[in-house]
Formats: sequence, C-alpha cells, structure tokens
Amino acid sequence: MNPNHSQLIRIYTQKTNGGVAAAPDLTPIGGTVGDIADFEVVIEGEAGTVLGDSGAPYTLALSAIDLTDVNNPNSAANVFTHTFNEAWTKALWLSPTYRKVVKVTLNDVPSVRGDMLRYMAVLNAQNQVDSSIESEIFTLTQ
Repeated sequence: MNPNHSQLIRIYTQKTNGGVAAAPDLTPIGGTVGDIADFEVVIEGEAGTVLGDSGAPYTLALSAIDLTDVNNPNSAANVFTHTFNEAWTKALWLSPTYRKVVKVTLNDVPSVRGDMLRYMAVLNAQNQVDSSIESEIFTLTQ
C-alpha cells in the first residue's frame, strides 16, 4: 500500500458482542424483544505508514439505506447514521488494521421489519473521499 493512501476494506453486521459476521439476512439480528433490537456494524480499513501515523483529521460516516422504502431509515427511535471525527494514529490504523465497532439500537423495529437494508461507510480526509464501502443486503426479521 502507498504510504499516503487509505482504504476501507470490509463492512459487516454482527450480533451485539458477537465477533462473527452475521448471516446476510440477520434473522434475527441479535434477537428482538417486542419492538426492540440491537446489533453491531463493523468497519475495517487500512492506511499507509505515513498517513496512518500523521495525526491529520478525517471523518468516517456510516449510514443505512432502506432499499425497500428507498430512504435512510434513520430516526430518533432507530439510529442508523453515525459520524466519527477522528485523527490518523498509529494505534488505530497501523496495528495491523483499523477496526470500528458501532452498536446500533432499534427502538421501533416494526418500522423496518422485513425491509431490505444496506450499510455504507465513507472515509473523508482532506476534503476528499478516500474510500467507501457497502455491506451486504440484510433484512430485520423476527
């Protein structure tokens, strides 16, 4: 990898405290109790030795796309969207790869139950898109 380059290499969902990528349909995703569910989105990436230890700022944006309703299902009850403003550090990016685990809590599962969803992560540094990646399509079923 170029010393000044970075890229997202993998994004997947897993059960809360899971550690293993969930089946593509996430049936059920971490288990649901009535209208409530939670799961994790894992984003992995890598950076070159110069950029990865530069201390420069970057933004990692994570958002879901509901392919059934063709919208972002983010709401006060279901927080699918997250933005992280971080800095390139050796501890995060060069040991050996970057790994961000984001817990998603849904308090209104019926609003997305049975819908097809996909996550997208975008890495922006120095006012440009460095990398983007999409997850497999999944559904929330009970």
